[in-house]
Amino acid sequence: SGDIVLVRTGAFAAAKAGDFMGYLGEIDPEAMLAKSAGIGLTSALWFHEHEIAAVATDTLAFEVLPWDPAVPGALLPMHCIHLVDMGLTQGQNWDLEELAADCAADGQYDFFLEASPQPFVGGVGSPVNPVAIK
Repeated sequence: SGDIVLVRTGAFAAAKAGDFMGYLGEIDPEAMLAKSAGIGLTSALWFHEHEIAAVATDTLAFEVLPWDPAVPGALLPMHCIHLVDMGLTQGQNWDLEELAADCAADGQYDFFLEASPQPFVGGVGSPVNPVAIK
């Protein structure tokens, strides 16, 4: 279908309010482990079944931390599955607060989203300037 899914956890809102530790998530320095909300391993099948074209979150790492125990030793498993295996475009660190408030105000949650990457030659990632048009 080519739909895009935006996942708002509130993490970016925490950063905007000055709570940078809330944005980073919970850090356990003894275990060298971070804990934060994000996209989990089981979402890959749902995104595939629904033919999702792209997914973006308001979180720093995009995926849930710690990573799924079903993939011990994996580094950024959702990045690998989405980008490499599925060709699913992925975004992170999106400020979704204003869009969420606007959607709640008028009850319209469908919109055209333009978020073209910068044309870097040989790049594997790029900043975007997303624009939602209702």
